[in-house]
Amino acid sequence: MTRAWPTALALLAVVCLCCAPLFVGLGGRDLGSDEAIYAYAVDRILDTGEWLTPRLIPYDGPNLEKPPLKLWMLAGAIHAGVLARDEVGLRLLDALFSSVAFVYVFWLGRRLAGPVCGLVAVLVLFTQERLLFEHGLRSMNMEAALFLAYCGGAYHFARW
Repeated sequence: MTRAWPTALALLAVVCLCCAPLFVGLGGRDLGSDEAIYAYAVDRILDTGEWLTPRLIPYDGPNLEKPPLKLWMLAGAIHAGVLARDEVGLRLLDALFSSVAFVYVFWLGRRLAGPVCGLVAVLVLFTQERLLFEHGLRSMNMEAALFLAYCGGAYHFARW
């Protein structure tokens, strides 16, 4: 029973130090760069009801650049009233995906060398400014979902 305490404390540290800050200040800046493209696609889905093919700025043509699943998830959550139709609502799903990915990284590190390894692995990722801010995990683009898929896949493969 005492062996579970280090893991629980390290996981609590990951959640408090690395996951919780991802949710702070999501509405602090305007949508820019690719965020605006994906926000427009979500807005067009919600405004027109055309879910099959997301639309692209500036000519309202089809957005075939990336798979639309994340856009559908976001538009569905906004349509259902789970998320607000603002910057925070558009970025909240990405913060959630990033948090789950950090927990996967912790569990993978714990599996490899113990809870301290898992904590250090997440802290190293959390200190990478480009991963978090430059077209990264806190912005409304596809990187958080992709990062979650990689982390979850690596963890479940290692467990298998």
